[in-house]
Amino acid sequence: MRGGRRLSSESSGGTIQVTGRRVAYSRIRPVPEIEWRYAFNLRESGFALDLEWHCERAFHTSEIAALHIAFDLYRSVVSVLGMPDTAGPSGLVGLPLVINAPNHGVVRVTIRDCSPATPVHARIGPFRTRAELWLDLIPGARPLSSGMFEMPAESGRVCFDFEVTRIFAFADQDRRVSFGRWELPPFYSFAERENVLGALCDAWLTGLTFRPDLGRFANNSVADSAALCAPYYAEIAVYTPLLAQGLDPRHFIRFCAEQLLADANETAGYSDWHRYPMTAMAPIECAWL
Repeated sequence: MRGGRRLSSESSGGTIQVTGRRVAYSRIRPVPEIEWRYAFNLRESGFALDLEWHCERAFHTSEIAALHIAFDLYRSVVSVLGMPDTAGPSGLVGLPLVINAPNHGVVRVTIRDCSPATPVHARIGPFRTRAELWLDLIPGARPLSSGMFEMPAESGRVCFDFEVTRIFAFADQDRRVSFGRWELPPFYSFAERENVLGALCDAWLTGLTFRPDLGRFANNSVADSAALCAPYYAEIAVYTPLLAQGLDPRHFIRFCAEQLLADANETAGYSDWHRYPMTAMAPIECAWL
């Protein structure tokens, strides 16, 4: 974001080179201060994104993204599950994170490699009226308490790994496949053919709807937070295995409970216990879970 205009790498010059399953972009310069280099390495179960940058002089901005992904919620009500980072603007999360697209699948995003002391964040932006969810990957920039970002004058590198996976209750019975592309182990080999549990493999995460930009559970990634329903989502989180190494869905329950307990004035929508008496139980149940 520069001078009230949103600038994109699509009109910032550069070169492209395609070699087999490797697609590389060089000399991408959306603003005069910074130059990006991208390399996508594709495979059957996902891809790795190798990002390098050089910033000639420091600058501040309200938005910055090395990779901007806009999800069309009319196609699939996508949600992004990550732990909120309260050091910066709303929607900021740390890595790793998980992208869940109902009826399409789950992608785990992790950091494979990174230059020393380099901050790496992502930012989630819900736009309900446009039926879009934005996911920005933000390497190198430091979030400020003012809600801005500072891009320091330095060079850096980070490698993101995007991996197609499955996450559902009992998926971690075989520890060898907890963080790989999940193949049905003998214990659960009947799951996809079973009438009731058959949808578990592909639909479990659809029931875990945590909005990192609010720090609360909601019906979907752009829905109002409903304290009334928080215990239902929290209970699903209890039985959900690790989303990625270091990303425990039970931490979402803790974050939500703290938010509910701090909301003494019922400022969030649907959290007024005078009108919705069951919401009085939500912080207690979440804290208990």
